[in-house]
Amino acid sequence: MAIGSEQGRQDRRLRIEQQFAAHNVEAALDLLHLTDMAWHDCYGPHELEIPSAVLDDVLLLASGNLASLITVARAAVLDFRDVRVAADFDSATRHRGKVQQVWPNSMTAGVGSRRIVSRTSRAAAYARAANSRSGPTWPAA
Repeated sequence: MAIGSEQGRQDRRLRIEQQFAAHNVEAALDLLHLTDMAWHDCYGPHELEIPSAVLDDVLLLASGNLASLITVARAAVLDFRDVRVAADFDSATRHRGKVQQVWPNSMTAGVGSRRIVSRTSRAAAYARAANSRSGPTWPAA
């Protein structure tokens, strides 16, 4: 765990440089800094930064796409379990060579003005959306 935000930024720099385009590295590092602050605000004084396992899942799902990183980082702060399930799904489908590139409309069911999405369906949709070329469109919770 990094002692300060600048050290945390330096610790992550190499990994971010490997996964993101050069012109997006600083923005990705800034976003992760904001994610750490949000994580600390949500999970209390003992959680100073996003845990490494959650960060691994976020970066896996972002796949080097800055727009995806924004969306997945936000989802991780709101409920990291969704991101964990999506990352597991993504890893399993990549392992089998069956990464789907399409956001399925069948993942959501309209009920009045609210859209209901099951946790498993939402996680599968997260993984597919993170791998789409046009960037993700996340379902409403």
